[in-house]
Amino acid sequence: MFRQNHQTRERKGRQCCMHEKISDLNNFLILKCDYQTNEIGNIATQNHELRNKFKILTDQSADMENQIRISRPSLFGKVRYTKSTSSKVSSEQKNSTKKQLRDNRRLIQYYSNKNSLRELPFSSVRNSAFMNFFDQAAPMKVELKQANIQLRKNKSVVSAKSELLKSAQETIRTLTCKLVKSQNQLDSTEQLKECLDKITKLEKEKEDNAACTKKYQI
Repeated sequence: MFRQNHQTRERKGRQCCMHEKISDLNNFLILKCDYQTNEIGNIATQNHELRNKFKILTDQSADMENQIRISRPSLFGKVRYTKSTSSKVSSEQKNSTKKQLRDNRRLIQYYSNKNSLRELPFSSVRNSAFMNFFDQAAPMKVELKQANIQLRKNKSVVSAKSELLKSAQETIRTLTCKLVKSQNQLDSTEQLKECLDKITKLEKEKEDNAACTKKYQI
């Protein structure tokens, strides 16, 4: 009896665990279904918006074609109707659908490019400001080029003048050396003159002394 009761308790516990797991799985599946339904709803709304945009673009392209046809009918040419009108109408319809698709693609690309340009920081600036900037920048570029050319010329002139200055400094150094030598020579000649003067004075004194001694002897 004890074993039977124990086995029944184990079975009941297992059944309870299974029921809990099943309930958890059901809740998870319900949440997943809700999430998927929300995603499907969002996708449906996005598709609806895209369809509306596509319709607007097709209407705009059709209006543009009509305006072009009215303003410039020579671009499209004249249609000559014959007996096989049905085949021509079908081919024209195919061509018109292709043109519409092509125009729609071009319009979508145009608007996407326009939106991408609006995201740029200078999108709020008008074209006139850019044109004025470029108008002012063009002569400035020319002036800068001329200034660079003039700077190069001035650098060449300065280098030539620096070479001339170096040569002039060398000549000045040689001349100063020559002047120093000549000054030394002048000093030596003056010393010789002084020595000669002293010798002449001494000779005169000797003569005077000799004359005096002769007088005293007489």
